Amino acid sequence: MASYHYNALGKLSIPQGKISPNDFDAHIRLISQYNSSLRWLILHTSKTTTKKASSYVQAIDIYPQFDAQALVLLLRASNFEMDFFTAYKECLRNKKENIQKFTGAACAVITEMAQLFSQDFGSLNKDRQTKLHDWFLLMKKTLEELDLENRRNGEFVIQVKRRIAQVGEMHDLSRNLALAQHLQRLETQLDCLSALYNVREEDERQAQRYADPSYLWPILDDWTPRIQRRILESSNVNVVRALFFKLSISISTLCDRFSDERKNLIGRAYSYHLERRLRTILQTIPNKLFMVLKTTLCPALQRQWDPVLDKSAAREMADFDDNFHLAESTYTISNLSLGVSRMALKKVGVISINPKELLEEGIRRELALELPSLLTLLDKNSSLEDVLRILSLNLHPFQRGFIYMCEHVDVNGHDMWREEVDAVLRRTAKDLMERGLAPVGQLLLLLIMLCQSKKQHCQLHAAPLFSVLSACDRFLVSSPDGVPSDVAPLVNLLRDCGLCTPSLALYKTKVTVPSNTIVYLLLTLYVSMSKLNGTRKDSICGRTFIAGLFCLLHQINGVEEFGKTAELFADSIVPGKNSNERQLLLSYSSSVVTFS
Repeated sequence: MASYHYNALGKLSIPQGKISPNDFDAHIRLISQYNSSLRWLILHTSKTTTKKASSYVQAIDIYPQFDAQALVLLLRASNFEMDFFTAYKECLRNKKENIQKFTGAACAVITEMAQLFSQDFGSLNKDRQTKLHDWFLLMKKTLEELDLENRRNGEFVIQVKRRIAQVGEMHDLSRNLALAQHLQRLETQLDCLSALYNVREEDERQAQRYADPSYLWPILDDWTPRIQRRILESSNVNVVRALFFKLSISISTLCDRFSDERKNLIGRAYSYHLERRLRTILQTIPNKLFMVLKTTLCPALQRQWDPVLDKSAAREMADFDDNFHLAESTYTISNLSLGVSRMALKKVGVISINPKELLEEGIRRELALELPSLLTLLDKNSSLEDVLRILSLNLHPFQRGFIYMCEHVDVNGHDMWREEVDAVLRRTAKDLMERGLAPVGQLLLLLIMLCQSKKQHCQLHAAPLFSVLSACDRFLVSSPDGVPSDVAPLVNLLRDCGLCTPSLALYKTKVTVPSNTIVYLLLTLYVSMSKLNGTRKDSICGRTFIAGLFCLLHQINGVEEFGKTAELFADSIVPGKNSNERQLLLSYSSSVVTFS
């Protein structure tokens, strides 16, 4: 039995090229025969959970041959069915217009033949020519008066074609070259016209039942690696389009069994399930892109070249092997993204999708997986400066490669990078605060209130803190040379992250804090600053930084040591020990201890 179905698939030939209405009936029979054998073979050779059934699968003599070709045979059928149903739906949608078009074409040929009978024929007498002229005009009138809604018109057109062929044989009209050509053209036009009259929604639904792939749903997960390998090997995503078009047929067939009220709910449920499978399969493309990014693009783009080069540097820059690998990787990236753009899959079941958006979401998902490891340093004994310097060294080449990749897949890489870095930092900072820094929640609420608005009522609610931070701002403006020189790694890191290009003065505290603990919170603080126009000396940015740094000191040292820490911090930024600014800072630290 297995050999019978396997040989049947080998004998069936899948047509190529444009599908004509004349071929609809033959193609429906082909779909029925092909899917019948394919369904039997897939169900009897698929993996099962029972050992006994597995032994039956292995006992099938053609199992190795079919298992190697199963996906190819399925995709071949899926691609043909997609073309067939697309052409059939197009004929259904424009049925009246197409019937009128082919009726007009057939009548035009008949009119030309009638005009030929007005001329002299050596083999026909004058009376017979007149009768043939009138008879062909009668056939023309009959075709023009057919009711477009009558289902029996297809059979009637076939009868007209047979009658014309009989008349041609009776009078031996094919001896005349012009008449023979007209008869051949007329036969083709009448075949198309008859096929168009026979196009019905019932036949389409019957063909969909023949092609119903509901048996594929349980084994789709097992076949996912095969499909992904085929996409990467051929850089052709059309196979995915054809496969999911076929799978969508099962949703349409299933919904026909239910009432209109339940049809929409059931269709959307299955469509969302199918969409998740599509995302899983297409995720192999972003995964491949990031593999190319890490193995080729990052090393190739790691070195930045100066505008002016000497000869030795120019020779090194023109290295053939490196440039060849870079060009090869660029071609791979562009080819994969172009395949997704050309996939032209608009719907999965009843859900509308956009392949380009799926690609962009996949790239965003891969970036979100890569960033945490790039922003994490396991060495707990490093200083904050060393941590920031190492993070910059890791992030900078990866960001350059990522932007380069996004430019070749037509995705806004700068915005995506900034948003995902922002999300990772905020998520990590939130986790840290939820685990060990809960007591400062009230202080954080006060900080958020200051960051979100400059309105007067915010200043009134936080008047003591507001006046203290204003004093710090005044010190910042009056002492621009007091900015410590060792903050450059932090500035470079923020620039590499694409968060902002800070020209804001930074303060340095004398208190040593665990660098791994503070780095995420400090970067999160600068994310907030960048959203408050942190590229200029804005007073709100200054308040944000000072309030945030107080918050960090309080979180790390605890309430008991916060007073001493704040005193050291005040000494580091305020030169005079009896100045009003220092007194304001110390009064604020006392308020924080009391507030906590």
